[in-house]
Amino acid sequence: MDALPVETVQGILLYLPVDNALVQVGWVSMNLAHILFRDKSFAVRHVEAQQSLLQDPFLCNCSAFPVTYKAALFSISVHKNLYPSGSQFLHMLSLFEKYPLLYKVPLRNPYLLKFAATSGLFEGFRYLVDHGSDPSIEDSTPLILAALHGHADIVDLILKDGRADPGVSKSFPFRASASKGYARIVELLIQDPRTDVSTTDNSAFKLAASDGHLEVVQLLLNCPGVDPAASDSFGLRKASQGGHTQVVELLLKDGRSDAAAVDNYALSLAVQNGHKEVVGLLLMEPRVLETPDLTAVFSAATLTSRTDIVEMLLVSVRDKILDTALAAYDNQSLGSA
Repeated sequence: MDALPVETVQGILLYLPVDNALVQVGWVSMNLAHILFRDKSFAVRHVEAQQSLLQDPFLCNCSAFPVTYKAALFSISVHKNLYPSGSQFLHMLSLFEKYPLLYKVPLRNPYLLKFAATSGLFEGFRYLVDHGSDPSIEDSTPLILAALHGHADIVDLILKDGRADPGVSKSFPFRASASKGYARIVELLIQDPRTDVSTTDNSAFKLAASDGHLEVVQLLLNCPGVDPAASDSFGLRKASQGGHTQVVELLLKDGRSDAAAVDNYALSLAVQNGHKEVVGLLLMEPRVLETPDLTAVFSAATLTSRTDIVEMLLVSVRDKILDTALAAYDNQSLGSA
């Protein structure tokens, strides 16, 4: 084997599986030992070739791999956004400390922190911060990533660290977590005074209500500074459109949203999309039937085949007309008496 050119040996090795037997292969000859134990660039080629062949990003348990292969596997995983297990990530981080020249990626490399934040590797993230990584890098990107992917424990760690700014990009971490329904993260962020809860015209509340995130909506309704009636009660209108009955009920109970805003648009949307329970809730609101012109609502009703909803509308309007007529009669009778 030592008599063969290095390129030939490498060509043969590319077809060998990347597994724990590589160490034994490396002891066969000096040539093999140099390639397998010292040549990281070949290790990268070998790992990528086997990953492509087997369609397996991690190949197998790498605990007994030569260190060059551990480094190759980890660097490929990071740069291709292939998320290893938390224990594997921690192990690789410890190797960065032991073999910094071999890995050629500093422990404080921003990509590692972002990788851990994105994939929710809490212990790995904490390890990096404890060893000098700054969670405020690149305009607090690790905080944004952790909030966006729902990793509350990492968000909590970052906020306690204090260097990252939750108000970055018009409180984007807050808006993103609200839109995805991550109630625990929203709760953590609203406790930080740097978060602007009403940023971009209460968009966090609007997004949470639009997507029916009940727990988040409840949190925001109890948060000073949040206006559920923003943009003509946009949150109520979108919740009605989506048929989010519990959110609609919560908003109506809160009382600050206007159920009749924009010509009863919330009711029109609920009718048009066939959300009978929401229609029923909105019809119970006095302001809705006090609107003199319900043309838009009945126009929406013509777009649906839900005769039960149309009947509900007709009954409600009829009852309102009767109540109004009876009230007028009573007033007239009292006046003449």
